[in-house]
Amino acid sequence: MTATSPRRSAAVASGVLALVLVALTTGVVANWQPLVATDLAVVGRVHEVVAGRPGLVAAARVVTHAGAPVTWWVVLPLAALVLLALRERATALLVAVAAAGGGLLHVTVKELVGRARPDLADPLLQAAGHAFPSGHTGGTTLGVGILLVVLLPRAPRPWRPVVLAAGVLLAVAVGATRVVLGVHWPSDVVAGWLLSSAWVLAVLAAGARPVRRRHQGAPTPSGP
Repeated sequence: MTATSPRRSAAVASGVLALVLVALTTGVVANWQPLVATDLAVVGRVHEVVAGRPGLVAAARVVTHAGAPVTWWVVLPLAALVLLALRERATALLVAVAAAGGGLLHVTVKELVGRARPDLADPLLQAAGHAFPSGHTGGTTLGVGILLVVLLPRAPRPWRPVVLAAGVLLAVAVGATRVVLGVHWPSDVVAGWLLSSAWVLAVLAAGARPVRRRHQGAPTPSGP
């Protein structure tokens, strides 16, 4: 495996996710009926199941508020400051660029698409702004992705799968609550996952430093 393979893998994965996101966004903008029908059916069915379960609604509210943008406005700058204090300036810059760029991307796509949120007769939660992509989902995925980039290499090897699973679970849970509470279409949530994941991978690919191979032993003489 070459030194640059992780960087190339991140770039390829980012490109694939970006293509899927473009296809999904095109379907939303074009009002593609199979996608619209699926969104309507899922939101309607989920609302029927959840509306009569106040305990589930309360739990969903707790999780969804944990993934609110304000959470990441605090966590990510704090992470960058800690990295600066540890004199890891390059990583702190990576965090800042990934956070600011990802947030700007989400706002831009939201304004360009301008999709309306679900309009339920008895909504479980009120939310303002455009629907696509989901800001809570995208923000949580962005924040978790950035923290995983920083924390995974530093975590003890046996704990890395646990840290990764916890991060993925949080991003999935927050996204699910946006549909459960009826403030987003399923495709909004998928778009939030795709956009933030693609962006974090792109920043990682652009900012990753290739590992230099160290040759052990004495150098081989070039001649007599």
